[in-house]
Amino acid sequence: MKQIVNAGPTIVVVEDEDGNKFGGFASGAWEVRPQFHGTGESFLLSLRPESGVYRSTGYNSNYQYLNYLHNNTMPNGLGMGGREELFGMFLSDDFGECQVAPSCTTFHSPQICPNRSPKIRYLTIWGVGEEAKDSSDEEEDGAAKPKKRSALDTNADATAMLDMIGRVRASDGLREPDPESD
Repeated sequence: MKQIVNAGPTIVVVEDEDGNKFGGFASGAWEVRPQFHGTGESFLLSLRPESGVYRSTGYNSNYQYLNYLHNNTMPNGLGMGGREELFGMFLSDDFGECQVAPSCTTFHSPQICPNRSPKIRYLTIWGVGEEAKDSSDEEEDGAAKPKKRSALDTNADATAMLDMIGRVRASDGLREPDPESD
């Protein structure tokens, strides 16, 4: 789990012992904390036995969850959607358990795997974007480096993934004027 922290957007795919495949797209970097985070560009997916992409309902903002801080009472593992104890998809921090909910209020999804507690055969996580920037992105004199990219450009791979599934950002084509171009 430590390998995906601040590693940018990811695609998580699980294959269970019965050959079912399911997972999700996390549009933001994973952060270790006992709360949900992420954006509505995230989604759950099922590949086998049936395929489907399940987008945000807008009902809540419980998109991504990553916690392995054993000194608290929150679940330790990786989750997407739903709520504590009823995640759309949840992988325990030791990858010994997987749980899927019968439905998910965060994503308009049915149960994404026929088994509610599938046994993991394979787990694959692909990074599909730039890694998150940290506070060390400073110039030698301690000043922050100037940001030259628009917020619309910060996640080109996530934007490409959204285009592949037929979703576009409402703000595409809109830009603030560049003060240096005057």
